[in-house]
Amino acid sequence: GRLESNQVQWDMFVSRQGAFTDRRWFFGQSDLLVTEGTWTLNDPNRATETSFLFIEWQRDLQSSDASIKYTNVLDGNAGKGSYIEYGRLENAEYDLFYDIFNAETGNETDIEWDRNPATVAGRVADENRFGDTNWRCWDASGDDIDCP
Repeated sequence: GRLESNQVQWDMFVSRQGAFTDRRWFFGQSDLLVTEGTWTLNDPNRATETSFLFIEWQRDLQSSDASIKYTNVLDGNAGKGSYIEYGRLENAEYDLFYDIFNAETGNETDIEWDRNPATVAGRVADENRFGDTNWRCWDASGDDIDCP
């Protein structure tokens, strides 16, 4: 890592005996407060630098809100643009979430739930699975319920 202005630039190089030397495995940046950053992962087994995964993360120091998103950036891959995002929203009714996007189908799955172990109620929306964009909810027992 190296300090540049108000952020740190990161690079990681790997070597495999008899195969390659100092191949850039990943690179990225983070701010000095450690509240946001990005990473790009390369496939070290390819002859040229080939990125396949982009990671974005952020966190709020006051609210404890945080998220991390993994996106397929592999050129020529049918799933390029697909992503999985996970996060926490401290003051939301459902304070944990996953957003999953499939670039091949254009479908998005949204899942939200309460991390309180006594509750763990939540909801899911997935147009391809359910045929509409309505939320489907579950209660603390994991049973399907009408959404409030």
